[in-house]
Amino acid sequence: MALPASLVFFIIFYFGTNPVIALPEPTGPYPVSFTDILDQTGRNGTFFRIYYPTEQYDSDDIKFPAWMEPEYFEMIKFFMPAIKQLPSSIPLNLPLLLPTNITKLPIVVFSHGLLLSKGSYSFICSDVASYGYLVAAVDHKDGSAAGSLYYEKNNASDKDLIRKSFAYQYVPFGSDEERIKSREQVEIRVQDLSKVMNLLERLDQGQLTNLYYPDFNLKQFEGKLLLSKTAVMGHSHGGATALVSLIKDDRFKVAIIQDPWMLAVDEKYIGEKIEQPIMIINCIGEIIKYDILKIRQLDGDVTGVSAERIMVTLLGSTHFTQTDFAFFPRSFHQSINFTATVEPELSNAINTKLMLATLRKHLNLTGNKEIAPILSGYQPYVIMGTDVGVSEAEILEAKRKVVLKTKEE
Repeated sequence: MALPASLVFFIIFYFGTNPVIALPEPTGPYPVSFTDILDQTGRNGTFFRIYYPTEQYDSDDIKFPAWMEPEYFEMIKFFMPAIKQLPSSIPLNLPLLLPTNITKLPIVVFSHGLLLSKGSYSFICSDVASYGYLVAAVDHKDGSAAGSLYYEKNNASDKDLIRKSFAYQYVPFGSDEERIKSREQVEIRVQDLSKVMNLLERLDQGQLTNLYYPDFNLKQFEGKLLLSKTAVMGHSHGGATALVSLIKDDRFKVAIIQDPWMLAVDEKYIGEKIEQPIMIINCIGEIIKYDILKIRQLDGDVTGVSAERIMVTLLGSTHFTQTDFAFFPRSFHQSINFTATVEPELSNAINTKLMLATLRKHLNLTGNKEIAPILSGYQPYVIMGTDVGVSEAEILEAKRKVVLKTKEE
C-alpha cells in the first residue's frame, strides 16, 4: 500500500532481499530519535525504549534499525506468517535536543498489547514525542509480549554477557484460562510500569546505566525530565494495564486508554476511587458490550469522584489501527482481517490530536486542550461515546451492581 508523500519517509532499505518501507514521519514540529535501555542482567531486568526530540538529521548519515528484535519477529511470524516486510524505525541514538522554551520533557509511559512489544507502536510513540515529550515504552515480563530480551552473565563480569529472551506464552483464546491468566498478567505489567518510572527517576538523576547501549550517553537526560507531569497510556492488554496502574501508582496523573481489553481488569478494581482523569479512544470490532459496560462502571456517579471520563470512537478503524500494523501492506491486512475503511493516516491524525489535547489539559501544558473542536473538525470519522449497541438501562444496571457491591464490602 502506497503511503501519502506528505507523511512518509521515502527511505527504502533492504532486509535480506525484502524491501522495508518506512513508517509515517512523526507529525509534530520536532524530529525524534530513540534508544533502548536494559538496566540489569537476568530475567528481572527491565528492557524499555525511550523516544525523545532530537536535532535535524540527514537520513543518509544515520542508522535506521530494524523495527523489531529478531527474537521477537520470529515469534510474531509464527502467529502471523503473512508478514513479509518490516517497516523501518526512527533513527537510533541521536542526541537529545530540547525544544525551544522547554527546559524539561513531560513523560508518557506506554504499555503494549498482547503478542506485541515496545516497538510495535513506534508511530504513536514517536508522534507524541515529536510534540515535545519523552515517551517510554516497555517490553512486559508477563509472557504476553512477542518476546522479552535480557542478558545473563557469562562469568562474574557485566562485560561478558549472553543475549537471551523468553517468548510469548500462548493461552487459548476465549477460555477460562485466558481470563485468569490475563488478570494475573496485568498485576505483573503494572509492576513493569512502576519499574520504568523508577528508572526514569534514576535517568533524571544521572544515575542510570545501560547494558544494551553502554556507549550511548544517558547523562544528557540528567535534569531534563518533568517527572511531576507523567501520563500512562496503553493499547488493548496495555489499556487494561494503564487503567489498573492508576490505582497502583499515583505518579501517573492521567491515563489514555486505547481499545482496552476489559476482560483483563479484575473485578476487584471495579468500583475503586480512581482520582485521575481517563480518556478512552476506541476503535471498531474488538470492543464489545461487556467492555463498554465495564468502562461505564468507572464513571464518577458510581465511584464518587469528579475526575473526567471521556470515551470516543474512531469510525472506520480496526483494533490494529493504533498499532504499526496499520501501515503494513494491504496483503498483510487481508491475512489478519484488517478491514479498516478509513486510511490509517487519517485515523491516527485524529488519535494523536485527542491524545495531545488530553495530555495538555490534565498535565497543565500549553497548546489546544479541548476535544470538541477535534470531534467537530473530523466528522464523520470520530464520535463521542461508542458505536456498540448498549442501552441506558443496561448501563444503569451495570452501575447499580457496582454500588451494591461497594455497600456490601
